[in-house]
Parts: sequence; C-alpha cells; structure tokens
Amino acid sequence: STRVALDHLESVPEKLNLLEDYKDIGDSHCRREMIEERYTKYKEIVSSLQQQLEDSKQRVQQFKVCVYSIFVSQLLSISNVSL
Repeated sequence: STRVALDHLESVPEKLNLLEDYKDIGDSHCRREMIEERYTKYKEIVSSLQQQLEDSKQRVQQFKVCVYSIFVSQLLSISNVSL
C-alpha cells in the first residue's frame, strides 16, 4: 500500500507535465483557429478592396472617355463656327 502511494506520488509530476502539455496543445489549437479566422477576414477585406480599386479604375476610365467626348464635341463645334 505504501509502495503504491509512493509510486503514485512519483508519477504525479509526470502526470502534471502531461496535463500541461495537453493544455498547451489546446491553447495552440485555439490560437490557430483565431489566426485562421483573422486570415480569412483579411483575405475578404483585401478582396473587397481589390474589387473597389477595379471599380474605381473603370469609373475613371469612363470619366476620361466622357471628358474626351465633350472636348472633341466642343472642338468640332468651334471648327464648324470658324468655317
């Protein structure tokens, strides 16, 4: 009985180490999930910003075409008046 109690006491630090290791694994898993969630949100934000950039580029291009058309139209009207 005493020997069993002694063996048990000697194995307690080992069991505590295993418990700590298990807890560390759980913490690591939780951190990994948080990092993956943040990365997913980051990718969504980047994707959204890239789409906004492309939309803005298209609007700028459309504006340039519109301004160019107005400019050409004005030039033509001026040249018709001159004729």
